[in-house]
Amino acid sequence: MLAHAAAVGAKVIAIGDPGQLPSVQAGGWLRAISERLGSARLTEVMRQRDPQERLALAGLHDGNPRRWIEWATQAGRVDVVTDGRDALEQAVAEWAGGVDAHGLRESVLIARNNDTRNALNELARDQRRGAGVLGDERSYGAVRVAVGDRVICRNNERDLDVDNGTRGAVRQIHDAGIVIETDAHLVRELPAGYVAEHVEHAYALTGHGMQGGTVEQATVVASPHELSRSWSYTALSRARGQTRLLVRDTIDAASERDEFGPSARGDQADPMAVLARVGRRMLERDDEDLAIDQLPTPGSADDPPLTQTPIVGPPQEHAADRVEPPLAPAPRRPLTEMRKELERLRAQLQAPPIRELSQLDELDALTRTLTERRDLLRSELDRLPAPPGRRFGRGEDPHLVDRTRLSARARRRRGPARACTHATRNARPPSRRRGGNPRQARRAHPRHHESPARIHRASQRARRTRRRRTTSMDPRGVWRTTAAAIGRSALGQRRADHRPLPHRIRNPQ
Repeated sequence: MLAHAAAVGAKVIAIGDPGQLPSVQAGGWLRAISERLGSARLTEVMRQRDPQERLALAGLHDGNPRRWIEWATQAGRVDVVTDGRDALEQAVAEWAGGVDAHGLRESVLIARNNDTRNALNELARDQRRGAGVLGDERSYGAVRVAVGDRVICRNNERDLDVDNGTRGAVRQIHDAGIVIETDAHLVRELPAGYVAEHVEHAYALTGHGMQGGTVEQATVVASPHELSRSWSYTALSRARGQTRLLVRDTIDAASERDEFGPSARGDQADPMAVLARVGRRMLERDDEDLAIDQLPTPGSADDPPLTQTPIVGPPQEHAADRVEPPLAPAPRRPLTEMRKELERLRAQLQAPPIRELSQLDELDALTRTLTERRDLLRSELDRLPAPPGRRFGRGEDPHLVDRTRLSARARRRRGPARACTHATRNARPPSRRRGGNPRQARRAHPRHHESPARIHRASQRARRTRRRRTTSMDPRGVWRTTAAAIGRSALGQRRADHRPLPHRIRNPQ
């Protein structure tokens, strides 16, 4: 599939959990790819309602089973049972209580091996038959099915529209097969041949069969040696509500340990010692690394061709090595030189003008702020309606005051913004910037440094010009010239003080 996707240029998204059970056949590629290329990871479990249980299961997933064992012991979620039959009967009794409280679909028994699963299914069917829930029963090969049984399909069959893992309840039986209602409330008819080969009871499931499922209550039955890391996390994380673990510390499990180290065994083992064995077993992985990851790296210290094959050269070279004295080891650098080198590197690290760079950043920020304000003022000015046409030689603009105010403020914003931009692009040395550059400041703000005396002299020149031209011009021209001169003088004074004109002087038409 990956080769075909690469050939056509398609994208493959792999979704999985390396902490759960691996493939039945060869697998482990998802973990290997994640370690090499990285992956997006979900870190918060949302299935369990109890936040403390979430934290305990997270520790079990990450290889810290002690956290889960301590939590389960305090919460009463784990029991150690020495008799195997008692453990099965206790598990079925707890499962029956879950069925009464949450329904048949929301309560499940989980076992490690098929023998334990079959025994739990038989006890569960006896309990259901004793409660009067099961109806007519019929045999299909080695499988006996009754109306009301809970079953699971174990083979993908496209013609029947069922998949491996489809669970449901039997609603009708006949010679040709059975009719089931799946958990998705779909009706499926299964022929007798499919029932005999691929249908099993689903009161109890294995960890692989329950992987990916979610129920309200789960009861797990296992021996200490069966509670490996991935299987434990998968089985103990299936329920939203209550999950119970019954540890079967039976004689059969003890006989397996006697093969490695026989030990005296009393009538009842210490529960804490049993849980200690469970914790050690939960550290062992179910999967293995890929074969390519298990091979030694070529050229490494554990490479067999390098460690087992002796390197033999010409005899004369070996004789020369024996005659010549060994070379003296290279002298180490004195500690003082290393300290000097360290100080030099530190000085280089501190050399960049951090303070000057921060000042440039402040100037950039100020420039952007002033530019944004200027654009805002211009937009407000553009939103004002256009002035009406002139009538009888005189125009009337109801928004004259707002238009004049916004225009003046926009012009005032332009000067400082340009000055900040110029200062940012042409940064001076620190000594020159501290004292300031008056000539540059005057160029950036020419109207800020005009003295009142200069403005007064300009006003006097305008008045003298008006008096000289009074005799040679008509009254209308005299009024226009005088108004323009006074307006220029007042405009210069207003610009110097950064205050907008309250009105505008117009020439009569």
